[in-house]
Amino acid sequence: ALAVLTVAAVAGAGIAVYNANQAEQRRVQAEAQRLAAQSRTELERPDLAFLLAAHGYRLHQSVQTEGALLTAVANLPEFKQRIPVDAPVTAVAMSDAADRVWIGTAGGTVLAQSFTSGAEIGRADGQFAREVVAMAPAAAGADAVVVTDGSVVTTLDSALRPAVVRTPGNAVTALAVQPSTGRIAAGTVAGAVLVWDADSSAPITTFPVVQNAPGKLSSITALAWTPDGGLVVAGRDGAIRRFDIARPDRPVWEQSEVANSTNGEPVSWVSALTVVDDGTVVTGGSDGTVGFWNGADGRP
Repeated sequence: ALAVLTVAAVAGAGIAVYNANQAEQRRVQAEAQRLAAQSRTELERPDLAFLLAAHGYRLHQSVQTEGALLTAVANLPEFKQRIPVDAPVTAVAMSDAADRVWIGTAGGTVLAQSFTSGAEIGRADGQFAREVVAMAPAAAGADAVVVTDGSVVTTLDSALRPAVVRTPGNAVTALAVQPSTGRIAAGTVAGAVLVWDADSSAPITTFPVVQNAPGKLSSITALAWTPDGGLVVAGRDGAIRRFDIARPDRPVWEQSEVANSTNGEPVSWVSALTVVDDGTVVTGGSDGTVGFWNGADGRP
């Protein structure tokens, strides 16, 4: 009887800790949303609007807090003019600390630009042989960035020096970094996904997503991590799928009603996607449509 009571007490304590952690997460998210909303009301005072938005973004990264931060940054007097870049811009990323933006160019150069001063923080020339395809902050709280030119996936440190270089084997078409862990997912032209731990050059898993017919390649077009560590993947075949990285042999769900098709061939596909705080998947289509999908089961 004592053993049973002991087990029950331990279980009860564990549940209490879990509930307390969940409550704290909800409180932090609510405070971040409040700061983001307040920032939008203070745009006549640019410095205050920026500080509110930056603090909200630091507390919790979401579509809402990122949008408020971008609005506040665009409203700063020093950002009223365009940042001069000597080549076409092909990718951008923003640090979670809200103090810098990374810019990737068609010439393979990566720039780091200060939000607050507008000054150039650093520049990496010659690191990439091709144009920058995609980039994302390396992890929450880090001033590092993950960059791909299609042939390699490289983590650049705060000084824009290569820290980890990964060779995926096939051309990379999409990239996503999980903020809490720094885990990296890359989609390829061959319709597969590779996942690396933050500091590793060897993938922890590789799995096919799109089953390609002979002579055809259906690439991965977009990726996004879910708040609970799942991965949502969009393919050139017109479908979106959610995967559990621990068991990626089959998707948790698959939604093939996203795109329009003719004779069974997709004529549109998801070209961009994100996952909001409650797990809802938001997609942007090549046909100009926006979709909202239940993150748990994929239903519209």
